[in-house]
Amino acid sequence: MIFLLFFLLFMAIELWVLVEIASQVGSIITVLGVFLTAVFGFQFARMQGFLLLRQLVGARKRKETPRLVVLEGIFVVIAGILLLLPGFITDTIGVLLLIPAVRRRLAAHMYNKSTSAGHRIIDITNAHEEK
Repeated sequence: MIFLLFFLLFMAIELWVLVEIASQVGSIITVLGVFLTAVFGFQFARMQGFLLLRQLVGARKRKETPRLVVLEGIFVVIAGILLLLPGFITDTIGVLLLIPAVRRRLAAHMYNKSTSAGHRIIDITNAHEEK
């Protein structure tokens, strides 16, 4: 229930931002901006995804556990989804998640926070070895 309320509030704010921007620059430019950020942002997310996939393969070849690379990959997927949604707030968050330095720092923070709290991040790369 709280998720639904948060979602509705977020969508209302997103709509308000779109209307405000459209009133300043015009509706055609606003729609074009939303469309272009979706197209170019998704292509950039795709490129970042391929780079992370290469890092993942390289880490596996070196027999390393690529936990942070997997977390970064999750953030790239989230960024791609956010960039496909119409709106400038979601686009801004999506673009921030595509910046490698921001993404790495966020992944490291989440990893450190989860391990210090005693939670175990599932290592999907070594799942077959734990049985």
